Amino acid sequence: MTKQYIFTERAHLMCPGMYYGIAGVLDAPCDKSRLKHTLDTVSYAHPFLRAVLGYEQDSDRYFYDITQQGKTQLTVYDETPTGLDDPVVISCFEQAVKTDTDLTKEGMLRIFAWKMNDSTCVLFVFHHLLADGRGALGLVREFADMYVSGKKPATVEERLIQSAEDLPGGALISGLSRTLVNMYNKKWIREGKHLSYEQYHAFANEYQKQHAASHKVTVTEKDKLSELLEKSHEQGVTLNDYLLAQMFEKQHTFKIVIASDLRSKLECYRSGALGNYSTAFTVKLKKRGGSVWKLARSVHKEVRDLIADVSSLCLVMSFYTIIEPGLLDAAAPAALGGFDSRAASSAGKSILGYSGAKGCCITNLGKLESTTLTEAMFIPPASPAMRYTQGVVTVNGKMYTCTAERN
Repeated sequence: MTKQYIFTERAHLMCPGMYYGIAGVLDAPCDKSRLKHTLDTVSYAHPFLRAVLGYEQDSDRYFYDITQQGKTQLTVYDETPTGLDDPVVISCFEQAVKTDTDLTKEGMLRIFAWKMNDSTCVLFVFHHLLADGRGALGLVREFADMYVSGKKPATVEERLIQSAEDLPGGALISGLSRTLVNMYNKKWIREGKHLSYEQYHAFANEYQKQHAASHKVTVTEKDKLSELLEKSHEQGVTLNDYLLAQMFEKQHTFKIVIASDLRSKLECYRSGALGNYSTAFTVKLKKRGGSVWKLARSVHKEVRDLIADVSSLCLVMSFYTIIEPGLLDAAAPAALGGFDSRAASSAGKSILGYSGAKGCCITNLGKLESTTLTEAMFIPPASPAMRYTQGVVTVNGKMYTCTAERN
């Protein structure tokens, strides 16, 4: 396998809070040895589950250092949660992300499991370096298929975005945006500074302890979800448009960041691979007010236009390809007071939004039908740039919405 360097993923490498969870219900009794066997099988199919963080000093590049053994920690508890929205599940996640993981020594995934009647409740805690949300959900589904029915996952070649040329045509940043980034790049180079992973890890450990996020779970049952889908269809909008409209109103904001999947637009992507293949863009509204459905129609048009414009859709990803890697590493720590660099602090605050937890964000992983994974919940990452983040996923007609809010 060709060495896979951390390129666009570098935005997640040295930013505290880049952990998220997917909790699920597996349609088979809880058995620790069976869970371990399933994990070993899935780890064989996915090399990144056997990886720690590697570093090349000469090139100042990080990479996925693939080892022979799986690196995922598995913990099975005695408690018996009543469902995915049981406080024990969220509490477990919050404890798991309370401190920063040293990725040079530990894996990028941790799994926790509980007995739940004749089923198994599992919580997968991902570091964002391992996968984006859709890739993570795919991995959980493969785990469920193996655990419940013995279906082995196919071995997948990892081929990440490794250069600007891997992005869709017309995506590259230009004009004033490129000029601004180049200005920060030059300032960074003149400063001659470097943030090591060890320095970042020490900072992130303290940041995570002092800036915890609280979580709230809402369950939308099949009947209610069917009504919302029918109403959305009548109004000519998607369910996601409706969820965005709700957030605009309830959070009293005029802009929301949403995640968007790029897999169908990337030649480097191999079906089922881990890694990050999603982008994010900002939906802005000039005014709020009126019914939530009127607002949803405005959102629908705005989202449609942004997705149709490749340069807008891939603006963030394009930015990652031209900024100095060391500057990107230092942007969050410098802006958050953990590293001394004017260039990195300015870039972190003015471009990446680390001037304070002020933003709102939503990631909807979509819907799936499964006989082995009967329910699922997405616990979103709590970025230092966001005060309110919502994660949504629908499995077998039941929708879980989980919010992360900075305390």
